[in-house]
Amino acid sequence: MVAGAFLIGVAGTEGIEEDLALAAVLIGHLLAAAADGGLAIYFLFIRAQEEVDRLRKG
Repeated sequence: MVAGAFLIGVAGTEGIEEDLALAAVLIGHLLAAAADGGLAIYFLFIRAQEEVDRLRKG
């Protein structure tokens, strides 16, 4: 989100078209959401199952 604000600020000063800046911000937010979802899946399903298995053995 900070990068999005930075891109909007750069777009205003450097003459980048607003549509290009908006597309860059949207793509950045989508990539961040995908990474967040991937980490959530990893920790909730993979890492948590490893911890459950470790606790059952111990």
